[in-house]
Amino acid sequence: MLKTIFSSEFYFARHGETEYNLKGIVSGDRDVPLSTVGISRSQSVAGIIGRLGVASAFCSPLSRARDTALYLLQETAITPIVLEGLKERHWGKLQGVSKTLLNNFNFKENNVEEWEEFYSRTVNALNGVNSPAPALVVAHSGTFRVLLEYLKIDIERKQVKNSYPYRFYKSGKSWRVAEV
Repeated sequence: MLKTIFSSEFYFARHGETEYNLKGIVSGDRDVPLSTVGISRSQSVAGIIGRLGVASAFCSPLSRARDTALYLLQETAITPIVLEGLKERHWGKLQGVSKTLLNNFNFKENNVEEWEEFYSRTVNALNGVNSPAPALVVAHSGTFRVLLEYLKIDIERKQVKNSYPYRFYKSGKSWRVAEV
């Protein structure tokens, strides 16, 4: 039975580690590849994904997310569907800058994609999906933050782990998220 992503539980995984992640550099929508550690960790999580009963998968078009999805799904017969709208937020002239310097810049002057535009693009991409449930979404930390806001999940803001699955599920009428 086909369901929209937000009609039942689903899983989310941030892409595997990249050299930019390791160095604390803003990747944005640059197509930065996985590091060897990112590949290895993604492959090691495949067994967990295989046991979750994932029935469909969607990913960002950026290679770090696409490749992670392929590694995570290697113990299943599922091929991830690429959704252009899941591409990470465009950070304009701030792509390639240390994350520690972000507060020193004016986002508008540096051509950073507005949060509202990024949020809308991400939600529209996922709302347009009808798929077997539960689905796996492989994308970016920005995507994870959009999901938290859209589903009104209030959790402590901390770094989203690379390659690691999170379960989004309903508890009563409220959405929750938990590490798998």
